[in-house]
Amino acid sequence: MVEQRAQVLRGEGLTKQFRSGDLVVDALRGVDITVNQGEVVAIIGPSGSGKSTLMGILGGLDTPTQGSLQVAGVEITEMGENRLADIRNGYIGFVFQQFNLMPTLTAAENVALPIQFSRKKKFAPKRRAVDLLSSFGLQDRLNNRPSQLSGGEQQRVAIARALANDPPLLLCDEPTGALDTENGDRVMDALFQAQRELKTAVVIVTHDPRVAERANRTLAMTDGRFAPAGN
Repeated sequence: MVEQRAQVLRGEGLTKQFRSGDLVVDALRGVDITVNQGEVVAIIGPSGSGKSTLMGILGGLDTPTQGSLQVAGVEITEMGENRLADIRNGYIGFVFQQFNLMPTLTAAENVALPIQFSRKKKFAPKRRAVDLLSSFGLQDRLNNRPSQLSGGEQQRVAIARALANDPPLLLCDEPTGALDTENGDRVMDALFQAQRELKTAVVIVTHDPRVAERANRTLAMTDGRFAPAGN
């Protein structure tokens, strides 16, 4: 029997236009995308193809010019900023190329931070931070600040932070782009560990073919839309 997995992300007819004087730039041209629970989807494409614009919209950091977007069944395109901030905190985890850790906080404090900002705390912040970091092999780095960690360790801390509130969706923008091959593999192992153990849906924007090869599905973007064969 085929396992039925819940739909975590659904975007329909997503467009994004930018205006500069009389010039109109179509960054997205009617993008449709669905991602199911526990699925890893890679988005590839050349610079300027619309990948970063799409990720900003999927994460609720930007709004589409047209189209609809649901995260865990919740329509977010017309949502006010306060409610949208709650959605980003509880439903969506973000992992960036440059880690974006707070330099004055320890690894454990960085991971606990999203829980402390949550209106409805599902976890005890310190305990959750220790559990997540330990699961990624960082139990000896709990009290280290980012400057005391390698690039691969920092990115694993960033993944743990993104998972702090147990979001159904993880959005990763070039998560291995600043890492060597060995550390990049460790980071991908951590992402697939989250997929397996937490059933998190993972969307990765990447230029790395090795990352795309490990995904369950790859979508190729060009000129603001997905190639038909990849959707």
